[in-house]
Amino acid sequence: MNDYWAEGNCYVSIAEIYFFDLKTPDQGIEALNKASYAFQVSGKFTYAVKSFVTTAERFMENKEFETAKRILNEAFNVCAGNTEDKLIGATFEQIYNKLLDVLCGMEKWEEAIEITQKYIDGQLKYPEKDNYRINKTYMKLCILRIITKEEYLCEDIFMKMFNSRYEDTATDIGDIRKLIDAIKDLNKKNFTYCVSSAFTLFENNLLKGLQVLYKKKEEEAKNGGNNNNEDGNKND
Repeated sequence: MNDYWAEGNCYVSIAEIYFFDLKTPDQGIEALNKASYAFQVSGKFTYAVKSFVTTAERFMENKEFETAKRILNEAFNVCAGNTEDKLIGATFEQIYNKLLDVLCGMEKWEEAIEITQKYIDGQLKYPEKDNYRINKTYMKLCILRIITKEEYLCEDIFMKMFNSRYEDTATDIGDIRKLIDAIKDLNKKNFTYCVSSAFTLFENNLLKGLQVLYKKKEEEAKNGGNNNNEDGNKND
């Protein structure tokens, strides 16, 4: 019949059987990829990625994050290969945000850094660049580097942010610098400001990663202080 729209929908139904009845995610992902191709051929790109997202959300609801991650990765790669289409931007952003949140929730920080860098590459290829959104993604990359204790790499990111010529770049960089100093100095007030005010639009699991890092820093400082006190008592 050469009806690619119908073919895509049939593959989605097959994928659901593999995922939720037979519990075979490998075959489910293969079926979703076939559905995605059929939808793209039919000219319905949004459906090519919607089937991935809808399925991933069901796994996220059931807290089956590993499978959700694999499915969202497939959708992410489909979008990454079509960034020249100006209609792809909103869909790509939605998938990136969901995937980032899943990865951060799983504490897969290196993978989160990798997909964030790929997403920035895609944003820079958009026919109509949105410097505000690009800068916000750079800020997320900075936060990920801070969580992985690679805050020294933020300086290079700052230079790229300035190159975007977004009007509030200096303020955004100032917030990141304030965050780095707050963690370094264990300044709870400034740290709370950054997490609760400066970065309110960012994913919850990304900010939770910062909170875990700060708590570890506090514990390390406390333990170090206790050790010093014990040494001092022994000396006395």
